[in-house]
Amino acid sequence: MLAGLSPDITHLHFPYPIGEISQLLLNRGRTVITYHSDVVRGSQQLILRLYRPLMRLVLRRAARIVVTSPNYIVSSPHLRRMADRCVVVPLGVDLRRFQPESVVRPTGLLRNHQSSVISRQPSTFNNQQIAIGNLQSKISNQQSILFLGRLRYYKGLDTLIHAMQEINARLILGGDGPMRAEWEALAQRIGVADRVTFVGELPEAELAAFYHSGDLFVLPASARSEAFGTVLLEAMASGLACVTTELGTGTSYVVQDGVTGLVVPPHSSRALADAINRLLADDELRTRMSQAGLARAKREFALEKMVEKVEAVYRWARANLVNEYETNKRMQVAAAETR
Repeated sequence: MLAGLSPDITHLHFPYPIGEISQLLLNRGRTVITYHSDVVRGSQQLILRLYRPLMRLVLRRAARIVVTSPNYIVSSPHLRRMADRCVVVPLGVDLRRFQPESVVRPTGLLRNHQSSVISRQPSTFNNQQIAIGNLQSKISNQQSILFLGRLRYYKGLDTLIHAMQEINARLILGGDGPMRAEWEALAQRIGVADRVTFVGELPEAELAAFYHSGDLFVLPASARSEAFGTVLLEAMASGLACVTTELGTGTSYVVQDGVTGLVVPPHSSRALADAINRLLADDELRTRMSQAGLARAKREFALEKMVEKVEAVYRWARANLVNEYETNKRMQVAAAETR
């Protein structure tokens, strides 16, 4: 597709070997790369050894490497060597989607907070709508902890489920994935299944309702595959204090420890339970952190700010390309005059 084009700038999302090979073959204009994640999983290390030469070549040729947090530049062995060409552009969210006045709440998803805006419209839920509806009587007098995301190994939900043994609250898990059956079995095995509910995949239109149904949001990620944590932005934009883990990635950049939430070591159910219990027990602290999180989301992570920063990267790369073209042209003219 690119063969018939002469782009000034090509923007690659990394890692993506097919795109990287295509750009090397095209070799036109300037390349901007958004570096999403290292290849970190143990089973992928053989692939990484084969992929590493291509990766290094593409990164060296990039005019700019866009990284979603400063933490990742420091912690990535690949980016540390190229920090001079890295620029931080955090991911952004449409803040308007998560404002209370725009929320359409599915029946039974949430406790009836006094400040809640509760307006029921027909839901797109099917089986999970029934499951959520059946919870209403159970959760009406309990605080609720929320998680949302793909149920993959690096989400750390085993740690959170173990932590629930020390927490008197309800855990609502939104999302689906390959680890669901294993984690449901874990909740049954350790005796917390009556307070841990898997609601499955949520319709996009009802994500805001989900966030506004809880008292606290938790992302207990366990591996650097969780490179940023967009759900943390969405939770903060919804006015929730957050608990997450320190991975050297964007999770502890999005959530400022002690300001917008609490950051704990990964794999520690005790540390996670202590942080969650601290926030659930202290309404004033939780409110202060939720307000700080909302302010930070508006200040740093609005979608418009992300677009502005990406456009600035494009302008820089374009100007750099023009300057190089003009320099090469002057050198060619000078060389011709000396003949």
